[in-house]
This record gives sequence, C-alpha cells and structure tokens, in this order.
Amino acid sequence: MTTYMVEHGCKYFVFLSRSAADKPEAFAVVESLQKVGASVEVYLADASNFQAVQQVVDDVSTRRTIRGVIHAAMVLDDGMFESMSVGKYEAVLNPKMLGTMNLHKALEGAVLDFFVMARSISAANYCADNSFLDSLALYRPHKGLVASSIALPMVLDVEVVAENPEIEGSLNRKGLYGINENEMLTALDAGMRQGAPEAGQAVDTSKVQILLGLEPAVLAIAMSSVDETDIYWAIDTHLTSACRSFFSHPWQCVEEPKQQLHYRSRRNQ
Repeated sequence: MTTYMVEHGCKYFVFLSRSAADKPEAFAVVESLQKVGASVEVYLADASNFQAVQQVVDDVSTRRTIRGVIHAAMVLDDGMFESMSVGKYEAVLNPKMLGTMNLHKALEGAVLDFFVMARSISAANYCADNSFLDSLALYRPHKGLVASSIALPMVLDVEVVAENPEIEGSLNRKGLYGINENEMLTALDAGMRQGAPEAGQAVDTSKVQILLGLEPAVLAIAMSSVDETDIYWAIDTHLTSACRSFFSHPWQCVEEPKQQLHYRSRRNQ
C-alpha cells in the first residue's frame, strides 16, 4: 500500500502503532520508504486512546498539513458470537470503532483529501465494527467531509493472510474467496479519490462504501471448489430464500476496467 502511495506522489508518512516499528515487518516498511526518499515518522500510540491520537495530530500539525488518513488498525480475534466473551468482543471493537472516531474528532477541522476506513467481510464482533465504519462513511459527506469505507475480503499473499495461512484455509471452507493486491489497491485508489461533496450537492451514498470479494459468480465457484466446507451462512434458515435467489440469478463474470470493479461490485449487492 505504501509503495503504491509513493508511486503516486506521497512523500510524507506518519504511522500510529501500539508497537511502533519494533516488529520486523513494520521496520521493513519504514526502511523501504526511507530508501526511496520518503519522510517517515512512527509514533508509539494506541488509536483507541483519544488523548494519544490528539497529541500526535497536534505534534504533526506544527510541521506539516495533514492531507489524508487511512485507518487500518485491527485485532485478529474473531469467533462465534454465542461463545464470545465481552472482553473478546471489545478487543476487536476498540481499535476499529474507537480508533476511527478518535481520528474523526481529532481531525474534525482539517481539510483532508481522503479519509479511508478499511473494514472486513466477517462475522460477530467484526460486524459491529463494519456497521460503524459504514455509518461514519455516510455521515461525514453529509457534513462536507471526505470519507469512504472499503470492505476487504482476504487479500492473498500480503499482510494478515500471508502471515497466518490458517486464516485462508478457514475462509475457503466458508465458501469465501480472496482478491489479489492489485484489486485491493484499485479499491484504495477509488476511496482516496472520492473527494468531499460540494455545497448543496447531494451525497452519492453508493460511492462511499466500496465492497470487494462478494461477486456472485465467483462466490458460487468458490463454494463448489472446496471439499470440506463450513458454509453456515448459506444454510442458515434466515438466509435460505436470499441465497436461493442470489445464486439462481444468471450472473456473469465480465472483465471491466480496473477503476470500475468496485462500483460494479457495489451495484450488484
């Protein structure tokens, strides 16, 4: 993601992280950016702590104008809702929901080019996060502020899935499929280019929520290509009618220009 941003003109990066650059993969990202001439600052801060976020924003703002935000913090701790403890529920909720709200409040007076929130296609505690991010993506443009939420499936060969191969196997058994890094970057680019609505202009809500990984035709192929399945959502009695209608429709995979992929996915849901 950062390499893509550098290639498109971004030269100044500020990272907020609970572990700073201590992890080898985080250090590698910082080092690669510095090698191509980018300026990088890393703050040891928890996005779910408002005072910490505000302090970082105030400090950076004394030297540079903050022009955009990408919020992709997460805790990997999912599970079935009926067996989930309050602590486990909140552990996932805080980085996404509180972190997003803190960035929104700390930068409320800033004129940003983009405010991108990365969310997931998942269940239980992640659903609460997802709903909040989507709601904020709708709320901000009504206030004249930029925003977009991007629903990502598993992104193959990078980040979380690459580091945790058991996640790919688990999601495959649930009939889901992954996207490649180029598709993710296409969605990111679209989210960053939304722009704020002009005064008096109606908000096009179909563009602020970008959804990937749920193409019906590809889902059908994914569901039929695994021997061991755990597709509980497809056999849930509450979803039986919807699934029957969803998969009986004569969907087609149509190759389109990359910049249109996310809009096509959003319209087809």
